[in-house]
Amino acid sequence: MFLLLAALQAKLNEEKSARQKADLQSQEKERQMSMLSVDYRQIQQRLQKLEGEHRQENEKVWAFYILAVHCYFDMWTLLM
Repeated sequence: MFLLLAALQAKLNEEKSARQKADLQSQEKERQMSMLSVDYRQIQQRLQKLEGEHRQENEKVWAFYILAVHCYFDMWTLLM
């Protein structure tokens, strides 16, 4: 009877230890996921900022292109 209780206690201790290890691993994974989530949000914000800057630069390029075309045609008409 004593051996049976000792074996059950050992099994219970083993399961408790495994449970604690699993809980610690789960907490670590949750912490990592939280950090990755923060990183992902920061990257999304940076991407949105860069996309806005890209649109602005594109608009500037188009404005300069249109200005250059107008200047070219103005010069062309003056020469004719």
